[in-house]
Amino acid sequence: MNLLTRSLIITPVLALLLAGCTRGNNSVVFVSQDAGLSFGESNQLDLEDSLAGESILALASHATRPEVFFAGVAERGIIVSRDSAQTWQSTGLNQGSPADLAVHPQATQTLFVASGQNVLRSTDDAATFETLYADPGEVTAVSIDPAAPQNVWVGTDQGSVVLSENAGSSWRVVQNFGQAITDILISPLGSAVIVGTAGDGLHISADRGATFVVRTPELEARGYDSVADEILAIAQSAKVGSPLFVATSAGLFSSNQLGQDWQVLSPPIAEAGTLAGIAADSGDANLVVAVAGNTIATSRDGATTWTTRDAPTERPLGPISIAGQTIVVGVIGEGKGLLERSLQR
Repeated sequence: MNLLTRSLIITPVLALLLAGCTRGNNSVVFVSQDAGLSFGESNQLDLEDSLAGESILALASHATRPEVFFAGVAERGIIVSRDSAQTWQSTGLNQGSPADLAVHPQATQTLFVASGQNVLRSTDDAATFETLYADPGEVTAVSIDPAAPQNVWVGTDQGSVVLSENAGSSWRVVQNFGQAITDILISPLGSAVIVGTAGDGLHISADRGATFVVRTPELEARGYDSVADEILAIAQSAKVGSPLFVATSAGLFSSNQLGQDWQVLSPPIAEAGTLAGIAADSGDANLVVAVAGNTIATSRDGATTWTTRDAPTERPLGPISIAGQTIVVGVIGEGKGLLERSLQR
């Protein structure tokens, strides 16, 4: 692996609001510093380079350093921002197409990366990376249990859910669903393992993967005799009582009973394109963000009402990350939804 370290002078560049914007067709990162009231473009990479035209495959924020964001860029590896996503820097991983990222909730310099067939780890704030796990298939998801961070969960395009209970020293397959894993969330409210698949719905385990129950949203409320079996993204705030949110190919759903019942949500983005993602702020149960096409929908009342705005790009949006008042949304690239992001390399 080619390791690259750069020392840079950073200049803030968030001066352009989305409303009325005529630029931006090549922009790849849009950032709000005021919980979605306004957004700006953030394309600066290193001192003089630009992210314009790239594809952002994954985003992650830091639990204890809310100004730090990591992004996975197609064919460019990992980049990092240490100024609330105003500017970006290259890291020690400057190749590959990371599909997912997980920041350790306690060890402030530790990051896990799903890239290609491998799970990588950095323990020095993304300066260097080591390979912890190699799968026969492609690794599509990685998640850390916030209550027991030695437990690292991985999903693959072959449908396997793989677990390390010692921070990556050893691994075991705990389940196979026969469909690609699109997302894994370890609930911050009790450590339930919530697994989304590309065609086998939603599955939840309350016993660290020993058993799973099917909790796929049903569509009777919309007049369909079927289920939302393509799960695109899963989100939940860490605030007690926060609902579970699931973005599916059939729409957006929430549950206050960990999937035992579902409510159909209707953010006003149906005409903007296929729903691509959902994110909830870990510290504020009321702040929820969804994207579809090039439209960003923001709710400040727990997904009851929404405000929408179109990003100045013709390419679809995908990953979302929230840290406090900062919302970061990435452009996924032409013809790529969040499901395709999870599967493509």
